[in-house]
Amino acid sequence: MSSNLGVGQLQSMEIFNPLNNSFTPAANMNYVRTWSRGAQLTNGKVLVVGCWYDNTSGIIGDLYDPVADACVVTGNMTVSRSNSFVLPMNDSSALVFGGNDPHGMTNYEQIDLYNPATNSFSLFQNTLLPMDTLWFPIYSLSDIVESYKMSNGKFHYACRKEYG
Repeated sequence: MSSNLGVGQLQSMEIFNPLNNSFTPAANMNYVRTWSRGAQLTNGKVLVVGCWYDNTSGIIGDLYDPVADACVVTGNMTVSRSNSFVLPMNDSSALVFGGNDPHGMTNYEQIDLYNPATNSFSLFQNTLLPMDTLWFPIYSLSDIVESYKMSNGKFHYACRKEYG
């Protein structure tokens, strides 16, 4: 890992092959990332967003195309994030929600919608639960979106209410 103010960040990517437990190098992302999240979209591309301790990398995503082995930059999200969730939708769009600002000071309620046709984000809704505020998804550093997928194809997430 490189060192940027004591926070390790990488621009490189690797593809894991579960059949033989091996990794192979892939194209580099356009921005360094740490505490980022990603998910494979239904079109086969992988959306990676967020970065700890870097506002620029935290607001811009990378879209990886495994066929071309290339990454392209997305448009900006509504906020610079780290540790957010990326939830793929059936139409190759994705919802990005939760997480913190790049310095861990603010938890985010708002949800961004990634549009694959324009390679951009827009605000989907201001709160996780429209009927109530200050709800945030519970996550750990090892969470991956597939761990929340149920047998019916829907996802479940645990949330907590922040008071005060």
